[in-house]
Amino acid sequence: MKRYIRSTTSNTRLVALSDGTGMGGTLCVFRTDAPKDFLKKLEDTSCQAFISGNGYDDVPQWGSEVEKAGYTWEYVGEHGHVTPYGTSRGWLELQYPECKEQYVIDDQPDI
Repeated sequence: MKRYIRSTTSNTRLVALSDGTGMGGTLCVFRTDAPKDFLKKLEDTSCQAFISGNGYDDVPQWGSEVEKAGYTWEYVGEHGHVTPYGTSRGWLELQYPECKEQYVIDDQPDI
C-alpha cells in the first residue's frame, strides 16, 4: 500500500498504524494531513471489524478512505513489532521521534 503524494498543507504530520499488538505484526508510518478525529473513526471501525469476527474483509483501506475524503496519505516506512534487532517501538523512537500519533487495527486495541 505505497502511496506517494506530495502535500504542502501545514498540518501534515507523521502517524503510525499498527496491524496488531503482538509478535508478527507490523508498524507502518505514514505522512498525512487527515484530522485526528477522522483517523480515530477509521481506527474504531477497523477494530470493530476484528472484534465482530469478520477480520480483514470489513477493515477499511485507510489510504483509500483518507484520499477519498480529500486528505493526503503517503507511505513512509515500516518495521516488524519484534525482530532479532529490536522492536517497532524502539525503531519508531529512533527513526521518527516526531511521530507521536499512533493507531491500532486489532481485536484487542487497548493492549
